Amino acid sequence: MQHDEVDGLIATRLDQDQSPVALRAAVNAAKLRAPTAPLAAALSRAALGSGDSQTRYRATGLLVEWLPRRPELRAVLVQLAARDENDDVRSLAANALHT
Repeated sequence: MQHDEVDGLIATRLDQDQSPVALRAAVNAAKLRAPTAPLAAALSRAALGSGDSQTRYRATGLLVEWLPRRPELRAVLVQLAARDENDDVRSLAANALHT
């Protein structure tokens, strides 16, 4: 479904849901979408602020995939590479910055 409302619904879930399962489902749903500004912003917030390291890792992975089409995501990856508490998240972000 390629309606703009879908991106908004996914972004809302990423911003408002606290359940790691629901957040990961929202990241998976975003993978099927184009890298729109609302989704990129919500994924960035999830990658930077989720209390669940798996959610941050999955969101970071999608940000890495979207980087060629959304170069502004580089700033988020720089932050993640420098300060995420999880080694895997930091490495994923750092490796994307060096390719």
